[in-house]
Amino acid sequence: MLLTEEIKHNGKSETRCTSSNLALQDLTELGLLFDQVEASFRAIASQYQLPHRRLLALDWVARYHGISTGTFKKAFEMWLESMTAEGEIDD
Repeated sequence: MLLTEEIKHNGKSETRCTSSNLALQDLTELGLLFDQVEASFRAIASQYQLPHRRLLALDWVARYHGISTGTFKKAFEMWLESMTAEGEIDD
């Protein structure tokens, strides 16, 4: 399910995907399934509260999927920020 937001700029209205979906979309373009990525993100967010533990988990999952850790970490941070703002996850 794609979450969208309506943005008004100079009197014009535009609908865009939210940052959490853009983060997931970036990774799905690298060949990962949307559901796999979101499930990984949710598991990491719920199981690892300490930043260094999260980084280790992100590194392991990124390596497993053959993706750079930096790309995976950035997407995770965008997703987590969006989910926290929407109230779906307590960070």
